[in-house]
Amino acid sequence: MDGAGDRYAVGAGFWSDSKVSRDLTLIESETIEELERLSGVALGPGEARRNVTTRRVELNRLLGHPFWVSDALCRGTPLRALSPPRRADR
Repeated sequence: MDGAGDRYAVGAGFWSDSKVSRDLTLIESETIEELERLSGVALGPGEARRNVTTRRVELNRLLGHPFWVSDALCRGTPLRALSPPRRADR
């Protein structure tokens, strides 16, 4: 993987700096499908803006526990409170 298509991996994102990011965000494919069923909003691959889309994995059960994603050892942590997005043009 070369980071193509990931503006943060290539250092072009708004929050880019010299720090190495080790955050991994996951979303259940069932949640994406439920969004489409309830609202009609269909998200294609990558449009949920998460690194990994899972199927048949209850992500809440991973909170506080170590788990593997391929060769990466991860630990489930809750999402941080989201604040409104900041934009450079403000």
